Amino acid sequence: MHGFETTDFTANADSLVELSTSVLLGACVDSRSFSILFAADLKGIQVMKVRLTRGPTGFFLWAALLLIFVFPLLASAKKWAVIVPGGSKLQEVSLTEIAKLCKGEKQSWPDGQNFTLFMLDPGAPEMRGPVRKLFGVSSTEIKPLVAKLNGSRPFIKIVDHDEDVLRAVSATPGAVGIVDVYAIDSSVKVIRVDDLLPFDAGYALKGD
Repeated sequence: MHGFETTDFTANADSLVELSTSVLLGACVDSRSFSILFAADLKGIQVMKVRLTRGPTGFFLWAALLLIFVFPLLASAKKWAVIVPGGSKLQEVSLTEIAKLCKGEKQSWPDGQNFTLFMLDPGAPEMRGPVRKLFGVSSTEIKPLVAKLNGSRPFIKIVDHDEDVLRAVSATPGAVGIVDVYAIDSSVKVIRVDDLLPFDAGYALKGD
């Protein structure tokens, strides 16, 4: 008989120290069983032990399990950095101030430079956290809001890739980008949000 069965599932909170990445995926595989271990930012450890029977059905069930349980966790656990042009004098910003800029309540920085935001698709699942913190809406509400905010001056620019964010921010005075911390290069600078950097505990823009 081909298939699978799950054995124990455990979740233990309050036992993690800060990890260098948001999700740790490990697999211990023998001929017929493996364990999936995943952990998310100080929220606890979850372990699912799965036993697969031999044959093609077991393989496809294993692949489906990864697709359903693991990939969404990886996508939602990105570390988002707030970046500015490499030559900018800006070192930090409060979450309150950058949220006001993103919502159009303010149009420029104290030095008079116009604010422009470059970001990936705000409706994507991995953008839920930044969208909620910066705009105060859900991922289903953000696109109509962006269209409304861009009505008078299109200051929110949506691009396809992290590399596009880096390129646009580095070339635009007054610009800010929201980008995966692992994509950053020397053309831009990461600024602190509420005096915290992406790997600091309590950082505002961590993935959900």
